Amino acid sequence: MNRLLLILFGGAVLFSGVPVKAQTTGADPQATVDSVTVRATNRKNLLEFVRAASALSSDGQISRRPNRLCPLVSGAPVEVNTYVASRIREVGAQVGVQFEKKSCSPNLLVLFSREPQVMLLQARDRRKIHFEPATPIQIQRFMANTRPVRWWNSVVVIPSWGSASVVGDPDAAPEIRSPGSRIKQPTRSAIRGSLIVVDASQADGVEVGAIADYIALVSLTDIKPEADLTGYKSILNLFAQGPSGEAAKRLTAFDLAYLRGVYSVRDDGSGMTQIGRIATAMAGDLQR
Repeated sequence: MNRLLLILFGGAVLFSGVPVKAQTTGADPQATVDSVTVRATNRKNLLEFVRAASALSSDGQISRRPNRLCPLVSGAPVEVNTYVASRIREVGAQVGVQFEKKSCSPNLLVLFSREPQVMLLQARDRRKIHFEPATPIQIQRFMANTRPVRWWNSVVVIPSWGSASVVGDPDAAPEIRSPGSRIKQPTRSAIRGSLIVVDASQADGVEVGAIADYIALVSLTDIKPEADLTGYKSILNLFAQGPSGEAAKRLTAFDLAYLRGVYSVRDDGSGMTQIGRIATAMAGDLQR
């Protein structure tokens, strides 16, 4: 069975000394969401945001979590690991993501490290992490990435109906039937697993609550790592330089509207249809 990653070093804490600038217990997820007043939503502006932020699969579709999510956070002090994992669950629950309730094999691994390059190289050499179905160039780019937070999503294409097997799996014989529509697709795109790496040295001075919200957003949908979201009040600008650095330090209503939109549209729609409907859903959400 193809797997994006294995539990790194048995899930043990890898590094310590991760900065903590905010209390990590007793947080009210509703209280940490910025409120906004929208009097006349510019749908074109929302369309531009969705296009800029959303990575599309090889089939040109928006990807999301199809099954129960099992997050594991490691490398930071225990209270930080616990808080980040809890925040992922809190935000996911608000947009309809299902989580495993019992012991499970992680399909979302968040790692903190002050030496992420060394950690990743050692883990790869020891075959503790695997990137599938990445190409060597994609792996090289991820390994060389120097952003404060980097992520890798294993996105797979699954038939919309018929066999539930993964397209391209040599051990399966998926059945894909065309819907005969330009709006619907015979496939849907799913995030099978994710690896998120936080460079703790670059995160010095950033509140753990802000980092947790940032991780929550990028862990629940497939965001373009290189997306330029200047001008949007989004947690995704947390580490941006220049004018966009004015971004919120918590998930905003704009961010939550985007997540709700992603999880409300049909997963078998064409990418362009999905983008348009996410923007429409966001407009309605923000005008309430």
